[in-house]
Amino acid sequence: MAKENKEEKILESAIVLFSKKGFSATTTSEIAKDAGVAEGTVFRYYKTKKHLLIRVMSKLIEVMSEELIANPVGEILKKNKDKDDADILKMLLMDRLEMFNKYWDIIQVIITEIQFHKDIRESFFVNVVFKVKDVLGGFIESGIAKGRFKNFDSIVVSRALLGSFMAYIIQKKIMGENKLIGNEQEVDEMIELFLNGLAVNKMQ
Repeated sequence: MAKENKEEKILESAIVLFSKKGFSATTTSEIAKDAGVAEGTVFRYYKTKKHLLIRVMSKLIEVMSEELIANPVGEILKKNKDKDDADILKMLLMDRLEMFNKYWDIIQVIITEIQFHKDIRESFFVNVVFKVKDVLGGFIESGIAKGRFKNFDSIVVSRALLGSFMAYIIQKKIMGENKLIGNEQEVDEMIELFLNGLAVNKMQ
């Protein structure tokens, strides 16, 4: 097995096992066995299991930040900029739900480990959260400039939208709903609540 293939196989096995068992419960011998290499080979590439975790997380975050998150979000907003705000947000949320559903095992590892490792957490915020906030911020600021949205801080609004979306996904998973997509009514209500609030407009 070529050197590059061995390292790739170790990374792939680490991702699978970290997602299933968590970082602490996964041993390097399990990773080596799953990858089809000797345990000593793992330590040839990575001094400790923590170094392997950081490499895994860095690789995942690097890929996700552009290819799976920032670029698709930007493309949806760019291609549909003339459509109704509710329609744009629905397309955006449905697309992201599909992405989360497809890559949940990987995303679960990242969500778990950023709680315990500062360097991974900082990389995630710089490469993912801040990039998405910038893209969403542009959408919000455009809506403010055109008089469609109230003049709120775009960073605060972006954070609120991301927070609501992530809470929705995590609640779904906690309740054991493995398939995130499919209930468009819930998405419609989230968007209605976000854009128009909870209170009834008594002037209507």
